[in-house]
Amino acid sequence: MDEYDTPMQEAYVNGYRKELVDKEEKIKAINYLNDAGAFLITKSGNKVTKYFGISKYKLYSYVDINK
Repeated sequence: MDEYDTPMQEAYVNGYRKELVDKEEKIKAINYLNDAGAFLITKSGNKVTKYFGISKYKLYSYVDINK
């Protein structure tokens, strides 16, 4: 299991299921992962973008929204 699977699984358990989320919920989930340190791991952004079906540009813009 990859180290960043744990925050992804926690996000899923906390209600951030990719099939049911709108933009605001994706932003909350991505910021949850950011706060959990998921993006400190190499190439974790690729896994998150694939999971949520978004581009890297959107991923980082979502992270910047709450700064």
